[in-house]
Amino acid sequence: MAYRPISQASHDLAVLADLFKQAGRGDLRRMLLGRIRTAGKPTVAAVQAQALSTLPRRGGFAELVAANVGVRSSLSGNGAMVRVRRNKTTPTDRTLVGIDATGTWRHPVYGNRDAWVEQTSSSARGYFTRTIDGKAPEFRSAVLQAMDDLTIRLRKGV
Repeated sequence: MAYRPISQASHDLAVLADLFKQAGRGDLRRMLLGRIRTAGKPTVAAVQAQALSTLPRRGGFAELVAANVGVRSSLSGNGAMVRVRRNKTTPTDRTLVGIDATGTWRHPVYGNRDAWVEQTSSSARGYFTRTIDGKAPEFRSAVLQAMDDLTIRLRKGV
């Protein structure tokens, strides 16, 4: 398997999805999506572990963030994508992006919605992006390998 830049790999994924559709090979499409989810499991587990070890545990915030991380993949007609992202609407994207960017978050004091404090943790800064960056080469390689394997299967008619 040769190295492909991300933009090329994304294009190749979209082309492959279109080839599966044209060939009427929904089975290969489902197989590819399954292999993408499988390839993403170590990355998701790493993000979850990092969230649990760096975000506040009191009040269940770390558990909430960790439980809502997953792999999203799409092979739609408009293009194809693979992302590691949160699954639910709480906490909000703005909150999570802010924590990742600055290591700072606001929360009510002992649940009192009238009294808020700002909390900072230097280890929380980059908890998501640093973890993803560290796992990206392994994840990308597994996705590209799956694409190559299924391209061969399509060509052979298997």
